[in-house]
Amino acid sequence: DELEKKVVEFNKEFRGFKIGNFKWSDHPLFLGDLKGNHFTLIIRHIRLNKNNDTNNTTTINNTNNNNETNETKTETKTETNNINKEDITELKQTITTNFSRLQANGFINYFGLQRFGTGSIHTHSIGRALLSSNFALAHSLLVQSNLIPAPNPNHINNTNPLNPLKAILRLHRNTLTLFLHSYQSYIWNRAVSLRIHLHGTKVIPGDYILGFEDQIKKVEVGEEGMYSIKDVVMGVIGEKVKEVGGGEEVEKEVKKWIEEDGVDFGGKGRKEMRIKGDWRKVVGEVGNGKLEWREEEEEEGKKGGVGIKVEFGLGVSNYATMALREFMRGATDFETQQKLNKEKEDGERKEKEKEE
Repeated sequence: DELEKKVVEFNKEFRGFKIGNFKWSDHPLFLGDLKGNHFTLIIRHIRLNKNNDTNNTTTINNTNNNNETNETKTETKTETNNINKEDITELKQTITTNFSRLQANGFINYFGLQRFGTGSIHTHSIGRALLSSNFALAHSLLVQSNLIPAPNPNHINNTNPLNPLKAILRLHRNTLTLFLHSYQSYIWNRAVSLRIHLHGTKVIPGDYILGFEDQIKKVEVGEEGMYSIKDVVMGVIGEKVKEVGGGEEVEKEVKKWIEEDGVDFGGKGRKEMRIKGDWRKVVGEVGNGKLEWREEEEEEGKKGGVGIKVEFGLGVSNYATMALREFMRGATDFETQQKLNKEKEDGERKEKEKEE
């Protein structure tokens, strides 16, 4: 109908995505209604990286009550090099095995890279400055980062830097919250890495689990065998959530990190800087997984090879990038992501030049 046509017209304004599959409903959607997301992704021109010259990735090897994690030794990459039949066979075996493990065991439920940005100034650095009331530093980082969204991109630059807090408070509350959440996510990611490093997938006293009717319960001595790592949650530290879990050593380390950063999740009395906190599962689980192989044809600058079409479902606030990391074994460090972004931008520019 006409409404659908008007909405589809918005696709001309979007970059890198489109919207569609509209339907009428008797009930509107509200914040909190989302139960999860289903992803369909195509990954092209894949090869094995046998040298593994990038960072090893610590992943969940299994979710039984043991103390093991798996250090990956094989990485898959999207490349333009030639690939022979033997490599294709090994590649298919590797990805099939990794995808099966992902479905069975899940993945470490990190907050994804998009939570922190890929610019030179990480969003969690701005959040740390805000939560420590270092508003001069926060103002400086915001100016440098170019993270101020439309329609008011000049507010922060045009305000007297002698009153940085006044400039910062001109930002929309949702924008401020993004930076605060990013710092919380940064601490949580560090905490879960330490917990997995120290204890693997073994449930220990001091862990927290999500119990009946979403009640949070601390695991006591003698109760470890009653739960699996998939039951374990860790605290996203905030004004209302003071513990992170994962055992006494993890708790001490997290407390030290926060004290060193001089952070106050209560905003030191400023309501705009207050952040409550939450609980987050250590393991993200994949549902309705499906893997299909695609034979890639030769293209200019690319030698064909193997691609995949992968489908899977994830729960609310689970990141597809982290699920992909688990079975593709791709590097997720900041420098690699910046390099990939640059390659993508260079490719888009060349395509545009050809069209012109």
